[in-house]
Amino acid sequence: ITSGTEVNRIIPSIANSDGISCLSYSPNSEYLLAGGINGEILLFNLLTDQEEYFFYGHQDWVNQINFLQNGDQFVSASRDGLAILWDLNSGRFIRSFVGHNGDVRSAIQIANTNLIITGSEDQEIIVWNSETGEAVGSPLKGHLGPINDLAILPNTNYLLSCAEDNTLQVWDVNRQQLMHRYTDLSDLFTSLQFAGSGKRVITGHSSGIGYIWSAS
Repeated sequence: ITSGTEVNRIIPSIANSDGISCLSYSPNSEYLLAGGINGEILLFNLLTDQEEYFFYGHQDWVNQINFLQNGDQFVSASRDGLAILWDLNSGRFIRSFVGHNGDVRSAIQIANTNLIITGSEDQEIIVWNSETGEAVGSPLKGHLGPINDLAILPNTNYLLSCAEDNTLQVWDVNRQQLMHRYTDLSDLFTSLQFAGSGKRVITGHSSGIGYIWSAS
């Protein structure tokens, strides 16, 4: 990254079909997951430069993939309206999270908990128990447009969400309450990510511009 020099070029077989829609690195940097427009997910071993196996379960475009903290499982979000929890080592489907009425665009874990959070085109955020697949409490409602991305402030239960209503919202997941709403920009939010220890938030926008925010 510092030199800008290409180290290795990976062209998974999934790229030769309908194309790659998202990527995720494992916490130990040994694996790369590639989500496909066709709904398939490919596990690629970065140590051997070999494809290991596919995960089949989604029926449409995979929007996002995120590893769980243990590194042995991951969760995927798809246009088919589902989020799915997978076992990395066996390649098996564990369970799906069913409850959204539209495209699921983001699925993440709160570290050190069994909670999975999903955000959807239906403008709702749902908190799930990853061990049972059941929703925890009622959906979080506050956005007036499709939710594009979610992020958890490191070492907290505070959730950030961004949506096509041009707002960035902060939630207390434990209380299931909206804490803050930021509406300073007219530029559509498409993605967000905490930087470093969480003191900064980076947001992407439809204009092609990125912004850096102070998390304080």
